[in-house]
Amino acid sequence: MPKPSPEDELKAIEDVLKAHPGGVSRQFIAEALPKDVPRRTLQARLRRLCAFPVNLLLFEKQVDVSIYEWSYLFK
Repeated sequence: MPKPSPEDELKAIEDVLKAHPGGVSRQFIAEALPKDVPRRTLQARLRRLCAFPVNLLLFEKQVDVSIYEWSYLFK
C-alpha cells in the first residue's frame, strides 16, 4: 500500500481541526486521523501549517499540552 502524500495528511489534519473549533491537542489529532502518523511526522505537518504564510493554524502552549486551532480566517 502506498504511503499517504503530505498533502493528504495535511488535509486530514485540517478536517480534524475544522471539526473541533475550540482547538485540540496533538494527541487528539493523532488519534482522530484515519491512518497512524508517526509523532515526529505529525509534529512536522503541524509546524508546516503554523508556518504557512497566512497562518492557517493557531498554536497555543498550555501547561503541558499544546493546543492547535484552525484559524478563524479559514473556517
